[in-house]
Amino acid sequence: KQWYQRRVAITAGDLLLGNIIHNPAKKSISVIDYEYGNTNYLSFDLGNHFDEYAGIETVDFSRYPDEVYQKCWLRIYLDEVHVQKGLGSVSDGQVDQLFKEVNFFSLCGHFWWGTWAIFQTLNSDVDFDFADYSKQKLEEYFKQKEKFFNYI
Repeated sequence: KQWYQRRVAITAGDLLLGNIIHNPAKKSISVIDYEYGNTNYLSFDLGNHFDEYAGIETVDFSRYPDEVYQKCWLRIYLDEVHVQKGLGSVSDGQVDQLFKEVNFFSLCGHFWWGTWAIFQTLNSDVDFDFADYSKQKLEEYFKQKEKFFNYI
């Protein structure tokens, strides 16, 4: 078992690009907006991050990163974690395993935000088409369900 496999930690819960601040001068990255922060699987946060590439106001799932992009991104992530934890080099197998886990949790993110938007439709005063957002997220869940469930 790898350190990250189904690891539960305190997560941001909403890793959309606008909630990640890069400071090149300090060579740092900060996460803001912990409104949905909670204990969750680390791979849920990473999968949800990739989900958010599709956008919120205008959702376009063709912007979901492909396997090559994700594996490159995940390798950089794992390389940094391994350096910080003194775990040695990252293998292709570790990247492949994390890729599968992240994509499974990506699917969970679609379901989570789809059901969340249903409740917002009924309760929120925010001027946003939550019903349409819910429909799009749940449709993507069912579209990708068989593929991503086979990853785990």
